Amino acid sequence: MLLGVVGVGVLLALWVVVVVALAVWPVVLGGSVTMLLWAIWRLRQRQAPPPVAAESGALPIPRVQEPLPTSVLERIDRINRKAAALAERAGSSEDRYLVQRTLDDYLPEAVDAYLSLPPGSAERPVTPEGRTGLQLLEDQLDLLERGLDGITDHAWQRGAQRLLAHQRFLEERLGAGSTAELEVPR
Repeated sequence: MLLGVVGVGVLLALWVVVVVALAVWPVVLGGSVTMLLWAIWRLRQRQAPPPVAAESGALPIPRVQEPLPTSVLERIDRINRKAAALAERAGSSEDRYLVQRTLDDYLPEAVDAYLSLPPGSAERPVTPEGRTGLQLLEDQLDLLERGLDGITDHAWQRGAQRLLAHQRFLEERLGAGSTAELEVPR
């Protein structure tokens, strides 16, 4: 009788876990997608700033922005995808913090700083060494992407160590010497 009550309790608990998991997974997945879409929307908002009023205040003068080069847009998209994929997988709190800051601040600020240059000045040197604004933006995107790649490497190392530890555990517990005990009796 007690075994039947315990069995029903276990089945009920399992049913509750399955129902909760089915109810929660769209929220978790939707949160990641929403974060990525929000970051893209934020970048686009920064690329098309509102008109700036003239000094006299009489007429608004629209700011004309040069579009970002296709290669830069592709890198921004790649960085966003990497960060979104790492947002849930980064192991340490520091890594998660860096991924979130990359999405929320570091990437948008790099693009915004570049877009704050006056139109037509993308190829003008901005450093004493002659580096242009576009080159500096590309350098910043390199730094961001290398940082995310480092976090990916950390996550891979932690996952590989965990997998190897589990392999050692299974070999210790179920290794060749104990397989005879696990055979089905005839």
